[in-house]
Amino acid sequence: MQEESIPPPLPANEPPVNRVVGRWRWTLHLLLLTAYPVVLGILGAMNRSDSAPMLPTKVKPLLYALSLDFVVFAAVFVLALFASRAKPSALFLTWRGRLQPISRGFVYAVALRFALFVLMFALAAAAYVASGGHGQLAEQLRPETQQVVDAQALVRNPAYLLVNLTLVSFLFAGFREELWRAGMLAGFNALLPGGLSRPAIRWVAIISSAIAFGLGHLPQGLGGVFMTGALGIGLGLIMLRHQSIWEAVIAHGFFNATTFVMLYGMVKFRPDWIQSVFACSN
Repeated sequence: MQEESIPPPLPANEPPVNRVVGRWRWTLHLLLLTAYPVVLGILGAMNRSDSAPMLPTKVKPLLYALSLDFVVFAAVFVLALFASRAKPSALFLTWRGRLQPISRGFVYAVALRFALFVLMFALAAAAYVASGGHGQLAEQLRPETQQVVDAQALVRNPAYLLVNLTLVSFLFAGFREELWRAGMLAGFNALLPGGLSRPAIRWVAIISSAIAFGLGHLPQGLGGVFMTGALGIGLGLIMLRHQSIWEAVIAHGFFNATTFVMLYGMVKFRPDWIQSVFACSN
C-alpha cells in the first residue's frame, strides 16, 4: 500500500486561517497559552521538594492529580479558543493516512531520542571543558528527573507503571501538550505577517513555543528546561512538516514512555546507575 503523500507547507498566497478575527482576540489566545506552561513551571520551581516528586507515587492520587491538571488545561485552552474562535483546521487536527501517523510517530520518537542524546552529550562535554575539567557545570545541565517521578514507584507497583506508560505518556503529555503547541502555532500563524507560510515566521513560532514549553519544566532544573525546549523544537517541526498534530502526539507519547521504561530498567537491573544519577543532580 503506497503511503499517502505528505501535504506541502501552506502556500504563500493563501491567507492564514481565521485572519478575519480581530487581532486582539488572537493576541489574548496566544497570551493565555503562553502563560499556561510558564506559570506552572514557575510555581513548580518555587515548590520543589527533594523528598517528594511532582507526580504522586500511588495510582489513585496520580489519577486525581492528572485529572485536576487536565481540567486546568482545558479551562485555559477553552478560554483561548473562545477568544480567537479558532477552527479545528487551524489546530492541525486532521488525521492524514491510516496507520502512517502511528508508524511515523514511532520513528520520530526514536530519532528525537537519539538527537537529544547527542545534543546533551555534546553540551555536557563542552561544559566539562569550559569548567576546566571539574564537571560541576556539566552536572548542573543534567535533567532532574527525580523532581517529576519516583523511579522506585515504577518498580513497586505494576499498575502505577502502566498508568505512566499509557495515560501519562500519551494522553496527559503527548496529546495535551501537542494540542497546546498546535494552539500556539495557530496564534503565531494568525498574528505574524505572512503566517506560517514564511520560513522565518515558522522558526519564530516553533522556537517561541519551545521556549515556553521548556520553561514549563523549570522544576527539572536548567538541564530539564534545555532538553524539553530542544524536544519542543523537534515536535514543532514534525507538526508543521505533516500539517497535523498526530505524528507529534504519538512521537511525544513514545518518547515519554521510553523514559519511564529506562527508569524502570535502571531501578530493576542497575540501581547503582540511577542512584549515582540522582546523587549528581542534588
